[in-house]
Amino acid sequence: MGNSGSVVFQVELDGVLYYQSATLTGSDNAESVSVDIPVDATTITLKRMMPEMAMVMTTRAGGCETIAKLA
Repeated sequence: MGNSGSVVFQVELDGVLYYQSATLTGSDNAESVSVDIPVDATTITLKRMMPEMAMVMTTRAGGCETIAKLA
């Protein structure tokens, strides 16, 4: 990403947004994220969103799936 790109991170549990970062650039410090996961949650979705690509990793009980969508 360097200093010229930007990214937003999201955490979803069962399709509900639980966390969204501010827009970060390569010059920003790393951030720690802590999300309380309900015991009945079945799907965790981690998203990294950039202007040119959205990368989605969905983790389920049986494994994980990565989907890349080009704009």
